[in-house]
Amino acid sequence: MKKNKKKKLRLRKKIQNRPKVRKAGGRGGEKARSQTVSESQAPVSEVRSEPAAPKPKTGELIVEPEQTPPGFSEVEDMERMSEVVVDFASPLLETCDDEASEKKAVSLAIFVWNATLTPEEERENTIGAYLSDAQKTLPPEEFQTLSSFVDLLVERKKELYPSNRKKITGCTFGGHGENRRIEVGYTID
Repeated sequence: MKKNKKKKLRLRKKIQNRPKVRKAGGRGGEKARSQTVSESQAPVSEVRSEPAAPKPKTGELIVEPEQTPPGFSEVEDMERMSEVVVDFASPLLETCDDEASEKKAVSLAIFVWNATLTPEEERENTIGAYLSDAQKTLPPEEFQTLSSFVDLLVERKKELYPSNRKKITGCTFGGHGENRRIEVGYTID
C-alpha cells in the first residue's frame, strides 16, 4: 500500500508541471476529445472521463441552447401562457367588476386567440359566425362593444404575440382583480 501512495505522489509531482487535461468521450471505441483545464478549474486528482453526448435518433429535432425553434420568440417562451392570456385580455379585464365578467372576458380572449391561429379566411368565418350569433341576442350597444373588443384583440395578437402559435385547449379560472387565478392548457399549433 505504501508503494502505491509513493507512486501516486511522484505521478502528481510530474503532472503538476504540465497543463492538465480533462477528457470527454470514453468507452466503447468512441473518440475522446480533450480540453485544457486551468489549475483553478480542477485539481490534478479530479481528471474525469465524461460520456459523449447521445447520438440523435433519425427525425429527432435537435435545438442548440443558443437557438430558438421556429414559431417562438425567446421572450414569449420565458413567459407562462397564463400570464400571456391575462396580458392579452387586459383591455377587457379592466372593464370587469366581478369574477363572472372576468371569466367571460378571458373566454372571449381565448376564443379570439385561437381564431387568430387559423388561416385568414377561416378566422373571418369563425369570428363572423360568433358575432352574427351575438348580434341576435345582445342589445345594439353591447354588440357594438363586443365587436370592437374582438377587433382590438385580433390586433393585439398580431402586434404583441405574432410568433406565438400556442393553441389554448383549456382554462381554469377563479377569483378576480388582485385575487385572480388562471391556469391555461395549450398545444403548439
